[in-house]
Amino acid sequence: MFRNGNLANRDLNLIYSGLFIEAVVSFERFIKDLFTDLLSQRVIHDSKRVKPKTHFNTPQVAWDVLLGERLYIDWLPYNKFTVKRAKRFFKNGLPFVGLDSGINTSIQPSIDKKIDTITDRISTIRNALAHKSDHSFKAFERKVISSSSALHSREKNPVGYLRGLHSSHPVPMTRYEQIINDIKYISTLLTSKKLK
Repeated sequence: MFRNGNLANRDLNLIYSGLFIEAVVSFERFIKDLFTDLLSQRVIHDSKRVKPKTHFNTPQVAWDVLLGERLYIDWLPYNKFTVKRAKRFFKNGLPFVGLDSGINTSIQPSIDKKIDTITDRISTIRNALAHKSDHSFKAFERKVISSSSALHSREKNPVGYLRGLHSSHPVPMTRYEQIINDIKYISTLLTSKKLK
């Protein structure tokens, strides 16, 4: 539609922005639901190594305890919030910590470190799109733009960055599509039976 002139550039930007924010919110909801479902034993993880330090009667009770007096809690950036919380509530933080299982880290960098980098980038882009503040745009420039090479000027804003080409081989993929793949990858790791 866009290439045929049936969709304005501004409308396409709104679509990308909305889809991205919805994807991030869904990912955070997935982490929250997995966390509270495991704490209440509504869900039993496939790995026997996943052991909550305490149990709650329902996911809602677990959520109320996590929430405390706050109105909301953050899950991203992952290392800053989810990992710290997981270490308090789960033995060895599993399944939220130690996702390097089965990976030869002498060949591939730590998966936990990769997840932290990915989720920090995701939350930085989300904040720039959602808040549109000077602070969020400066963080976007510092954490996303400065670490990306050879960006076209139209890609130096959050939506332009998402619409930009991540790779062209084997098939063309936008950065938005790559981020969605990263979210799926992390979600699969969190529910995998193969943990350290």
